[in-house]
Amino acid sequence: MNKSILSFIAFCLFSTSGFGQAVSISSDGSAPDGSAMLEIKSTTGGILVPRMTQVQRAAISNPAVGLIVYQTDGDSGLYFNHGTPSTPNWVEYLSTDIGFQFGGNSNISDTLDFIGTSDNSGFSIGTH
Repeated sequence: MNKSILSFIAFCLFSTSGFGQAVSISSDGSAPDGSAMLEIKSTTGGILVPRMTQVQRAAISNPAVGLIVYQTDGDSGLYFNHGTPSTPNWVEYLSTDIGFQFGGNSNISDTLDFIGTSDNSGFSIGTH
């Protein structure tokens, strides 16, 4: 009996040594890149993130910083929490509203939104 218990404990100890390592999901069985905790390789498909309405997204309790979802209604698209879990700030990811727009801009700040440099180096406009 004691031998069985010791064998079981040894098995548990050695089997946990694999936890905490990177994971690869692929059809070729290759190991993940060393810089990744999770690597998904495919030449035939992509990643499908959770899809929900704006109301459902807003109802997520304490969303982690960086949490990504796809909003299906309103201004649909990928959104990520740029705020904190207690005070989420959902930002549209890869929005076409980033930067100055050809049709004009609104709600801009002359200290935050400008054309130029932020490191006190020169700026020039020209053609090549």
